[in-house]
Amino acid sequence: MTPCRIPPDHDPDVIRTVHRVGLTLGVSDKVMLAAFEAGWVESHMNNLDCGDKDSLGVFQQRPSQGWGTPEQIRDVPYAAERFFRGAMGVERRSPGLSAGRTAQEVQRSAHPDRYDAAEGKARALLREAEAAAAAAPPRVGAAGIPAPTEPAPPRAVPAQAIPPSAGQARRAGQARGRSADGAAAGQ
Repeated sequence: MTPCRIPPDHDPDVIRTVHRVGLTLGVSDKVMLAAFEAGWVESHMNNLDCGDKDSLGVFQQRPSQGWGTPEQIRDVPYAAERFFRGAMGVERRSPGLSAGRTAQEVQRSAHPDRYDAAEGKARALLREAEAAAAAAPPRVGAAGIPAPTEPAPPRAVPAQAIPPSAGQARRAGQARGRSADGAAAGQ
């Protein structure tokens, strides 16, 4: 079996995507940092198609451990959301954990101390992602930016404000005992 080669540097698209998903979910700063620590330790923030056993993607999630199908795990927004949802649960249950310990609780790594050790690199990548987000034009439908909506339907006009057609006026007059010209019927 060929060993999985982890690139020495990160993929800028991956860090932007992970950051955007975290913002969309409204994660805390600690949970965001946990994702960047885990992503750096596991893949140097690259979407890998290889890994230990059946691990794949930026977080080296495993289909055999219930993270999703291989295709889902290689979909960075999906993988990031799965990581973030797990980390948010950890933060709710154990708010005093560091970002690295939070990442470890989600990842269940055989090397639990690596996440906290990656804090400096993770913070640098996070700053890069934040700078890229600040420089990018707003995306319609992105977190905090409303997507366009359908135009409002025209306001209803009260029925009495709409002039009746000639046929409607004639029928209404006949029903009240008047002719179409308004004279009383039979005159």
